[in-house]
Amino acid sequence: MTIRNLNNKGFTLVELLLSLAIISIILLPLTMTVTTGYKTFFKEEENIEIMQNGRFALDKMTDAIRSADPEDIDVQANRLIIGRTTYYRYGAQLMEEIGDTSNDIARYIESLTITKNNSNLGQLKSIDITIVLKGPRLKSYTLKTTVYIRNR
Repeated sequence: MTIRNLNNKGFTLVELLLSLAIISIILLPLTMTVTTGYKTFFKEEENIEIMQNGRFALDKMTDAIRSADPEDIDVQANRLIIGRTTYYRYGAQLMEEIGDTSNDIARYIESLTITKNNSNLGQLKSIDITIVLKGPRLKSYTLKTTVYIRNR
């Protein structure tokens, strides 16, 4: 025969609810901090991808301009034409067309502005390129460069 202690009844409902309330008070701010950290991380990761796309596009066009003969460079309706290669915006992409083949080289392009600047003598002096980037959830970013033509 076992003898039971009648004074040991376990937890009361009030004690259980009080312990749950204390745990909730501790875990709620911790959960909010972790959630905010994840949101910030993914937002910045998308931000970096958008900026890398824009920088890659500018670098690609800048390198093409610098390595081309000035007589082979033309700008028509925000299209940069260098010999047989044409750079233009199609939707939210920057396209590179070589002959009959088109490839997208950058995404998230909201607008592309290409301006040709001539010297007083009518020679090509520089080209201004402005790219406005916009991701699905983020603000717009503007990248701008001026490429001065190397006379040969």
